[in-house]
Amino acid sequence: MMAHWNKQAGIPDGYTLHRLRRTFGTHLAECNIQARAIMEAMGHSSMTVTDAYVRKANKKRMAVDIAPPSTSGRRNATL
Repeated sequence: MMAHWNKQAGIPDGYTLHRLRRTFGTHLAECNIQARAIMEAMGHSSMTVTDAYVRKANKKRMAVDIAPPSTSGRRNATL
């Protein structure tokens, strides 16, 4: 059934309802939504499952924080 709606929406093969749910949960965590609110929105009965989304978002955030600064978009300082 999901494949039918994916095709109707132009979503590539390989996307499942479970993957969509995980993306939603991860996105909430990346937007700093409180873990309790994510737990309720996802329908989790335990904070253990929700913690996985929060840990993933924190890990991604830390990777961005320690990445070297980008040099793209810099203007030439020798004008």
